[in-house]
Amino acid sequence: MVNTAVSRPHVVMALQLAGLVLKVCLSYLLILGGFGLPPMGAVGGAVASVIVFWALFLMGFGYMQRSSFYRRFVIHWMWPRWPVLREILQLGIPMSLSYALEATSFTAITLLAARLGTTVMGGHQVAANLAALCFMLPLSLSVATATLTAQAIGAGDPRRARETALLGMRLGALVAGGATVLTVCTLRGGIVHLYTRDPAVAAMALTLIPYLAAFHFFDALQTVASFVLRAYKLAIAPTVIHAAALWGLGVVGGYFVAFGGLWGPPWGIAGMWLMQSVALALAALLLVGFYLGLPRFRWYRAPRSDQLRDPA
Repeated sequence: MVNTAVSRPHVVMALQLAGLVLKVCLSYLLILGGFGLPPMGAVGGAVASVIVFWALFLMGFGYMQRSSFYRRFVIHWMWPRWPVLREILQLGIPMSLSYALEATSFTAITLLAARLGTTVMGGHQVAANLAALCFMLPLSLSVATATLTAQAIGAGDPRRARETALLGMRLGALVAGGATVLTVCTLRGGIVHLYTRDPAVAAMALTLIPYLAAFHFFDALQTVASFVLRAYKLAIAPTVIHAAALWGLGVVGGYFVAFGGLWGPPWGIAGMWLMQSVALALAALLLVGFYLGLPRFRWYRAPRSDQLRDPA
């Protein structure tokens, strides 16, 4: 995150690519055995992950210590400072709760899908994995938008911050709707058959693709909006909205549509996907509306650059 904040994402990309190569090699050796190493199975995969994470940390830390670019930040050991930690926790705790609400709401769908049989579960897993893969692009746009927005706020330029935030939201919606969704819907048959050769599982997955399209579009928009609000140090609003929308409407409402016959006969797994898409649409509407309404709130004042400087 430090490299992202100072506009050096290429460092993170290089480290991740190196980590991927290392992970593949170690996973093969430790899981299946080789070069005198016994096969360790799943335990070998876990050991490989631990080694890779520590290797990435040491490589990243070593690079930042040796590169002249980071000397201006005076990175060194110091005792914890409560005012700084308190500010980090005030942002970090609501953000972690928001992430947990997003992740667990979709996990709940998977748990509920298990009661519908292996075929439904398989089709759901195909759609869920595809949704996670598609999410990487709006996630990267969200991080980039939040980073540039926060930099503009720190520079005391609220106009540029707002222009960057709005552009990021438009770009996220355009990429999700005009590129990802169009590609997935057009190539859905070939994509699904890359996951499975089982005709029943493939047919079930194909029935979820339309819901996946709506799910992804609104997920992209609400993700960018959430990151933008966090760039303004507003982390509680996304948490409250995610709790109400994703769990209240998405999980609870999805359960009644899928199993309780709220709208006629039970919809099954399609009902869960439908209500989660509706929940994401509501979250996107509320988050974007909240951001657009910020200048009208009397309690809100955009931070100035002198407010963001460390007094020490």
